[in-house]
Amino acid sequence: MSWSKNAVILAGLAQVALGTPFNVSSTQDTPVPPRNNVAVTHYNGKWGGGNCGFTTYKPTSGMPGAAITGKMWYNGGYCGACVNVRERQGGRQVTAMIMDQSPGLPQDLNLFEEAYQYLAPRTQQSVQADWDIVSCQNAEALALDFMEGSSAWWLSTRVINSNYPINAVWMRSAGNGQWNKLSNKDWNAFTWEKPLGETVDVRVECVNGQAVMMENVRIAAKSIVMSGGNC
Repeated sequence: MSWSKNAVILAGLAQVALGTPFNVSSTQDTPVPPRNNVAVTHYNGKWGGGNCGFTTYKPTSGMPGAAITGKMWYNGGYCGACVNVRERQGGRQVTAMIMDQSPGLPQDLNLFEEAYQYLAPRTQQSVQADWDIVSCQNAEALALDFMEGSSAWWLSTRVINSNYPINAVWMRSAGNGQWNKLSNKDWNAFTWEKPLGETVDVRVECVNGQAVMMENVRIAAKSIVMSGGNC
């Protein structure tokens, strides 16, 4: 896996206040408000796997992970999102990052054991809680993680280290041309299946209403390109 850094412009769009509904899917108009009084469970999850495809990525903050129910998967729309979970009885809370889905889970969230222990004893199967999306407060910029096979002719990328979930990714040939909205695949990957050239400009739009611009990004399989900002 190779790394490179790309100069960016952080462009602010209309801000969305925390707690208002977010459209977490770039392919479905599905606003999801904060969730109240829902059951939260736990499991022995670990970084380095999961349906979000974060095989090499782990937040530098050491934040624990969580899985979201398949009913709210939205093609991986929550992947990388940080959720603040608040237990309703005693007010205990924890923040975790979505890195997987639990297809058959009737509850909203399935927390890593290390996260759940802040809410209730592990011997307790579930707990009633409220949760919503919060900033991950990453100290580093967001980045593009190009998947194997990506080239000037076809590409697929994940956005990692973003402070908020991704609403859409746009690309064009570097310096000119029409902006193209990448399709969001079920495995948390933004894909474009036509030639764009070896270098592209990129616009990453986040659900909090901000966007990160990246110029002259070189497309290379199994490479990570750092931006210069975050949303």
